[in-house]
Amino acid sequence: MKKSELIIASLFFTLLVIGGVSWALISKNRLERKVDQNSLDEVKGVTDLSLYPKVINVAPNLAVVDKVYTFTPKISVGEGDITGIKLEVVAGPDWLFIENNMLFGIPGKSDIGDSKVILRIWNSSVYSDFIFYVKVYEENSGDN
Repeated sequence: MKKSELIIASLFFTLLVIGGVSWALISKNRLERKVDQNSLDEVKGVTDLSLYPKVINVAPNLAVVDKVYTFTPKISVGEGDITGIKLEVVAGPDWLFIENNMLFGIPGKSDIGDSKVILRIWNSSVYSDFIFYVKVYEENSGDN
């Protein structure tokens, strides 16, 4: 073996050894890191979902022309306080309103069809959206 080939081979071997040792140290460091279950809030992207309000009953999905539609959402906040809950219709038909945490309205003939409703439930600084659909129909049309 020539001297230049010997130098190249020894440099290649040295780089292999250094790379292997570096990889072993990095892998060991990764394995030794553990997530403390009591400090999950420090892990990026982990959120305590029990703080978010949610609707736990089903909204009626049919409304009759010229008759009152009502829905009173039953809200759950896990361990949180529900006294500060506020409701907001983010999207929905023009005939639908909120008063005293109850949705109500009287659809007209021009409202016949399906409407998407997005109800936002606020609990202090966090909120969740409850999405449902309401189909408006005429009672005597047989189209329900």
